[in-house]
Amino acid sequence: MDSRLKLFTARVIARETGCPLWASAVDFRRTLSHIAFIPSKGVPTVALSERPWCYYNPDFAASATIRELVGLLTHEALHIVAARKED
Repeated sequence: MDSRLKLFTARVIARETGCPLWASAVDFRRTLSHIAFIPSKGVPTVALSERPWCYYNPDFAASATIRELVGLLTHEALHIVAARKED
């Protein structure tokens, strides 16, 4: 499966299953919905900016499982949600 398609699939799964109890489900889903995927050999795995732009290494994404990508996207999105809660 193409690495970009894997990331889109992981985003859909994370939106439906990945919101922990402490996070606002609306904020979490909104953050995931607005992620733009940008391929970059400059990151080893994935990195999410506050825009939110997801920079991903295509080689890493191609070798990762969907489940691993769900975990990574959930982790990265929660950084943004947590930062918003602190404001």
